[in-house]
Amino acid sequence: MSKTWNLAFILLVLFSLLLTGNATAQEFRFEHDGSTYHYYFNLVLNSDSVLTVKATFPVQSEGRLALDIIDYDRTITSSELAVWQDTYWKSDSGTTSDPFPVQAGSYVFHVQDIMYDLGVDKEAVIVVSVESVTSSSANEPDDDISTTATSLVYGLEYADSIGFKGIIDHTTYKNSLDDWADNYRFTATEDSELSVTFLVNDFNAGYPYQNGYLDLYISDIPNGYNYRRLTDGLIRANGTYYCDPYEVTAGKEYKIVVSKSSSGWAAYSLDTSFTSDSESTTYYYDGDGDGYGNPNISQDATSQPDGYVTDKTDCNDSDSSINPGATESCNGVDDDCDGNIDTGCTTSCTSSPGQVTLSSPTGTTTDTTPSFSWTTDSCATWYKIYIANTSTSAKLVEWFEVEDNYSGYANADCSGGTCTGTISNALESGSYQWYIIGWNSYGNGVWSDAGSLTIQGNNSTPSKITLSSPSGTTTDTTPTLTWYQDSNATWYYLYLYNPSTSEKVAQWYEVEDNYSSDPNATCTNGMCSVTLSNALNSGSYQWYILGWNSYGNGDWSDAMSFTIQGNDSIPSMIDLSSPAGTTITDTTPTFTWYEDSNASWYKLYLINNSTNEKFVQWYEIEDNYSGYPDASCVNGMCSVTMTEPLSSGDFWWYVRGWNSYGNGDWSHGLYFTITE
Repeated sequence: MSKTWNLAFILLVLFSLLLTGNATAQEFRFEHDGSTYHYYFNLVLNSDSVLTVKATFPVQSEGRLALDIIDYDRTITSSELAVWQDTYWKSDSGTTSDPFPVQAGSYVFHVQDIMYDLGVDKEAVIVVSVESVTSSSANEPDDDISTTATSLVYGLEYADSIGFKGIIDHTTYKNSLDDWADNYRFTATEDSELSVTFLVNDFNAGYPYQNGYLDLYISDIPNGYNYRRLTDGLIRANGTYYCDPYEVTAGKEYKIVVSKSSSGWAAYSLDTSFTSDSESTTYYYDGDGDGYGNPNISQDATSQPDGYVTDKTDCNDSDSSINPGATESCNGVDDDCDGNIDTGCTTSCTSSPGQVTLSSPTGTTTDTTPSFSWTTDSCATWYKIYIANTSTSAKLVEWFEVEDNYSGYANADCSGGTCTGTISNALESGSYQWYIIGWNSYGNGVWSDAGSLTIQGNNSTPSKITLSSPSGTTTDTTPTLTWYQDSNATWYYLYLYNPSTSEKVAQWYEVEDNYSSDPNATCTNGMCSVTLSNALNSGSYQWYILGWNSYGNGDWSDAMSFTIQGNDSIPSMIDLSSPAGTTITDTTPTFTWYEDSNASWYKLYLINNSTNEKFVQWYEIEDNYSGYPDASCVNGMCSVTMTEPLSSGDFWWYVRGWNSYGNGDWSHGLYFTITE
């Protein structure tokens, strides 16, 4: 009996399936009766959901089941819209599909029974599991389209842009349910210019005999037949297609349609962007609310956002008393944002400065000429620093001038209420107390309270080094060795040893290049590394590092182990790519296969089944001037092109790999036909 769409042979069996809640499952069964081939179940989703499907076959059954979920509500064209479809074979029994998103609405779950032996109890079981999601945004696809089995998402409104990913599927078994058109709907929120980028992958993959095409167009709703093609012409190959801009109107609904001919298959992604037709203004963030904006934080908008202004001249957006409209005060601060401190201000100082408060440094530092910071006294024109070593009685006294009057003394940098001065004479290692006093024409102020710091010099051997990598197994015979830096070390010593063969590497590495005969270690961001200059043999290794400076050697690091895995096996069976199952007119075709990194040569075997004509040729991967032609191997694929034309006929071709360990297995054959 023919399995076609003939009402005389189709018994429609309808069930109602209402799925709600966060996680539910519905099981339904049907028996094969020899005459009914199509079963339909009503599927109602009260919220956006993620579905999975599992089909279980009876014992001793044979054949397959073709499954679809059809969306009738959102179909704009006359075609039915399959939002998910898959074919289950007996070997797939009991497996669960990948999760796929479906929006709230009414659907039909369609089962096509293509079983020629439905087993002992003749009953198949299908389970649909549902997990609700809070919004359709959770269903938006990934940026890439590495997988062609991702379901489609329909009817999303855009904010700034929308993106989709899907498949257009030629199906052999579902006839009029063939998914020939995908409809993406959106409502424009403002007058805009729409730009579309269309990325096509896997065109007719798996269907080498098809020669279909894709079409991409847009139309407004409800005028579904008033459309404009977005590409220059029909699409017949993989690639990225950039479409001309299309004007959309605020409040109007549109649909973008991806369609195909009756024969065709492709995976694609569809990305859109919208450029507003409204004129925008640049606004600047006003964090302190003084009416003056931060020039470093801005946004373009057609209306003024909250907290933003058109001015961009504030030099301190966290203090409302500092802005271009403020009056300059004698306080060591640029109050009016003119780039100058205390210029044109009138001082009210009638006495010597007060006591300042110290800020930094505190604790331990290795900087022997540190910068010292304290609070500004607006009446001080000079500051004096006193530093005393609490252990050795050594002391240092220096003056800092607030304004540079070219006195020959160092200047204190006073801004934002803080002054900073850097001493010119280095301090020795040890613990110190330090003080600051201000001075003006009325005399000295009051000494500050004491501040404490410790200068830690490089006066000890390096610490025990901690290793980082490599560990485990690698194929790199000149690996890079990495460890954590010890700031106290000026040299590092590497010892690397193979316990099985006694092969070893012992080498000094200098941290800074002082033009010694030894190589340098690269030390940045707390890590040091060296790369071996001589290749290691296959085998297991242990390696160690110790640090050294003028005080002597540090302790050896703990051992770290790694293994060099050499290229010591024959190549694997080669996977062929193209030509495959096609009819061509090119008599010097290009043959392509997947690269085996273990192979250094490839052998091509080609036979014409019509004439028994044979072609056998070796191809070298790297040109060693052997006299043999080369195979071009790039990005995991190898290819060769015939130099002599082939005659017409049906051909089979095979490839095998070779290296110094011997031949790999012949590939499975692929066939093609050459016609004149």
